[in-house]
Amino acid sequence: MEKVPTGHKRILDAYVLAFPLGFLGAHHFYLNRPGWGVIYIFTFGLFGLGWVVDWFRLPFLVRDANERLANPERMHIKKLHDVYVAWLPLGGMLGFHHYYMGRTGWGVAYTFTLGFLTIGWLIDLFIIPKLLRERNKRIETNGPAKKSAASAYVICLFPITGLLGFHHHYLGRHWWGALYTFTIGLLGVGWLLDICRLKFVVERENRKLKNEEDNKFYIDDAYILCFPLGFLGLHQFYLKRYGWGVLYLLTFGLLGIGWITDWFRLSCLVNSLNKELILGNRVQQDPVIIQTTTTTTTTKIVTPEQAGSYTNPPPAVPPQQNPAQIYCPPSYDDAVNQPPEHLQNHTNNIVYVEAGELPPKEKI
Repeated sequence: MEKVPTGHKRILDAYVLAFPLGFLGAHHFYLNRPGWGVIYIFTFGLFGLGWVVDWFRLPFLVRDANERLANPERMHIKKLHDVYVAWLPLGGMLGFHHYYMGRTGWGVAYTFTLGFLTIGWLIDLFIIPKLLRERNKRIETNGPAKKSAASAYVICLFPITGLLGFHHHYLGRHWWGALYTFTIGLLGVGWLLDICRLKFVVERENRKLKNEEDNKFYIDDAYILCFPLGFLGLHQFYLKRYGWGVLYLLTFGLLGIGWITDWFRLSCLVNSLNKELILGNRVQQDPVIIQTTTTTTTTKIVTPEQAGSYTNPPPAVPPQQNPAQIYCPPSYDDAVNQPPEHLQNHTNNIVYVEAGELPPKEKI
C-alpha cells in the first residue's frame, strides 16, 4: 500500500467544506490557503462568484495543495486559474488579481479608479497569461521579491488595515493575518506592538525568503500571543504544543494559573523548543554512512598435478615458459617472461611451480 504523505489533502474533504461554508473560505483554509480564506470571509466568496467557480476547480486546488506539500520551494509560484478567479467582476475591478501577482502599485491604482474605469480590467482578460508568465519566471530566476519595510508600515499604520492584519498578509504571515482579523488585532494590543517591532519582522521574513534563516519560534511572537489572549492557549498553539493549547482553551489557561506562570517561563520554553528544532534538523541532514566490506584474494601455490582437481582449471601454460617465473616481480633478472594474457586476469590466482620445488618468497 502506498504511504500517504503527512498533511495530504483529499478532494472529498474539500467538497464537504466547500458546499456549506465555501462562501466563508472554509475549503481554502483546509487547503492551506489562508489568504484566500480571509478574502472570501470579507467578500462572501468574492461576491459569490468565486465560491461557485470553486465547485468546478476544486480538484485542481487540491492537486496544487498537495504539490506545495511535496515541493515547498514552489510555494511562491502562482496559478493561472487563481488569477482569473481574482479577476472576476468587482474583485478584479478593485485590482485583486494585481495584488495576487504582487503588482501592488497596479492594485492600488485599480482600487481607486475601479480598474481604470473598467477599461483596464477588460484588457487584463487577454494579457493575464503573459503577466503571470513574466512574474513566475522572475520568481524562479531571482527568488521571491523582497518585502519593503516602508510598505509594511503604510499598511500597518492605517488603523483599519492594521487592526485586520493586512500587514501580516503582505509579509506572507497569513495565519497571523487571519488571527488579527478575528480578534481585531489581538484586541488592539498586537497591532500597537507591531508598530514598534515591524522593522524586525520584515527583516526576518526577508531572511526566510532567501533561506538564510530556518523556521523557528520567536520570543516576541510568543509573548504577543500570551499577554492578551494567552488564557486561550494561543501561545501554546504557536509553539506547536497542541495538547497544552487545547487544555488551556478548555480550562481558560488552567484557571489562569498556568497562563500567569507562562509569563515568566515563556522565554526558557521558546529557547528549549528551538534547540530541539536545531537538533532535529542536524539529525535529518547528517549523511548516512554505509560501511562496505572488502574481500582479499589469496594466492594459492599448487603443482600442475594438483591443479587437475579444480573444477575449472586454468589454461595450460605454454611449455616454453617456466611456470615458477610467471608471477615474479619484473625487478628480478630471472623474470624474463611475463604471464600470457589469458593468465593475467585469472580469478583463481593460481601460481604454478615445478613439482617438489617452492619458489622464493620474493617471487610469490
